[in-house]
Amino acid sequence: MPRIMRLFVISAVQGLALAAVFVGLLLWLNIGSLWQLVSASPVGWLAVVMLITSGTVLFSGVQFALALMRIADRAGGQGGGGGRRRKANWSRIRIASGARR
Repeated sequence: MPRIMRLFVISAVQGLALAAVFVGLLLWLNIGSLWQLVSASPVGWLAVVMLITSGTVLFSGVQFALALMRIADRAGGQGGGGGRRRKANWSRIRIASGARR
């Protein structure tokens, strides 16, 4: 498996774990009476699955982005940017104007 795919799969698993913990805390702390809503409805499990799925997408994307930024920091050593930078020349320039008083 290519290295980037391995990184993506690891990030997805980490995102799934974080989403499961997050939704578990939402249900356990009963925020917004979510536990009563889920347990009283016959399709409450579908709401939990949707919350975990959307949380997985969110948290795995964040984990993947953080992992890529850590790789970029180790590779270059100079930080971001686009190569060599030029110094600005802030000298004054005389401009002749056509209108005189």
